[in-house]
Amino acid sequence: MTTSYYGRTPTDVSGLDEDARPDLARRLADLFRLGSQVVGVVLLLIGAYYGLQVLVDVLGALRNPANLEPALAGMVQLLGVQDLAIPVQGEKVPVGKPAGVVVLVVWYLVCAWIALAVMSAGGKLATGPFSERRAFFAAVQEFLAAHREQKTNPPAK
Repeated sequence: MTTSYYGRTPTDVSGLDEDARPDLARRLADLFRLGSQVVGVVLLLIGAYYGLQVLVDVLGALRNPANLEPALAGMVQLLGVQDLAIPVQGEKVPVGKPAGVVVLVVWYLVCAWIALAVMSAGGKLATGPFSERRAFFAAVQEFLAAHREQKTNPPAK
């Protein structure tokens, strides 16, 4: 087995002080890491679901604009701008529906941003316990060193 940059094999933990932490504290820390990873994966799935739902709604409206009509009518009614009109050269131009379109587009953008933020938080929670551990970095270094060695000295066939 190859030795690492630090002069130890990946399974050699003699330099680590395992007795520094009591067994209960180590188990609680492992349980906390597992819990944060599970919560992170759940947040990733929730964010992906809602992000895809926004994408499906937007693409459905682009394919068939008639699909947007119920959402647009609801937004116009919610804003109370059904009868909103601006006088232009003696005539009244209705602006309720365009205002509803603008608010609906902003609504979809905010929903997509929230879904991405939830996915980002989930990703940080899911990978956080690994990215801060020296053991993970040492394992990645060992893997990369073994991969480089295998590329430079391929096994004989």
